[in-house]
Amino acid sequence: MQPLILVDLSPYARGCVVMSGVPGLLIGTDGSLGLCEETLAREMTRLKHQGVAALIGLVEDEELGLIAYEDIAEAAEGVGIRPMRLPLRDFAVPTTLEEAEWERIKNQAEGLFRQGRSLAFHCMAGIGRSGMMAGCLLVHLGMPPQQALARIRAVQPEALETEEQLAYLLSRRPAAL
Repeated sequence: MQPLILVDLSPYARGCVVMSGVPGLLIGTDGSLGLCEETLAREMTRLKHQGVAALIGLVEDEELGLIAYEDIAEAAEGVGIRPMRLPLRDFAVPTTLEEAEWERIKNQAEGLFRQGRSLAFHCMAGIGRSGMMAGCLLVHLGMPPQQALARIRAVQPEALETEEQLAYLLSRRPAAL
């Protein structure tokens, strides 16, 4: 089972942001990747019990090897969680094209938080990309970037794996909501 790292949004919003690795992921002794259907179902149920209404996948298809992301999306839908994708290159930051999709996701996240719902980000390990995008969402909700970084690292000290990710988060500006 993947650990679920919960990030409190108060006083900026209701709900929380969850960071995790790929739900249901199994890594073989030879480094091969697989998906365990039972573990995937249990992890989706855990997310649902945390109030998660949307799951944002940050992994690229190439990272998953033979795993079809559609299986993860179907498992999410099966428990009433909306799957969304924002594939980002590992250890990188969003490109200009990915920024447009991020705008759409941020707007949908605001609606979830107004309802007291939560959302989850996942990358391969739930550290770099998940931490960066969770921090960016906190900034979007009005939290100063340094405070967002501190809040993310309080629950996941290894969050934001590269200087580029750190600079990206710290360059964000709170939205005027």
